[in-house]
Amino acid sequence: MDFSLRKRYHFRVLYVRGNQEQGEAYMGVVQKIEALREKHQALEQALEQLESRTNPDDVKIGAVKKQKLRIKDEIAELTRQ
Repeated sequence: MDFSLRKRYHFRVLYVRGNQEQGEAYMGVVQKIEALREKHQALEQALEQLESRTNPDDVKIGAVKKQKLRIKDEIAELTRQ
């Protein structure tokens, strides 16, 4: 079962069981994860642009890589819950 199908199935099970509050909280987490993935992708594009310059700024590249890693860790933490 792919991840998106699992999300929909899990939400439906929670909702059908009458646990609307938990289902809404779960959907909030899903939205947060999706937002973090979008942010991670935007940072990836920024990183590619920085690295493609003739004189790349190593400090900026390092900062973007750290942001990407923090976001990746946060996504991992949220998916474990």
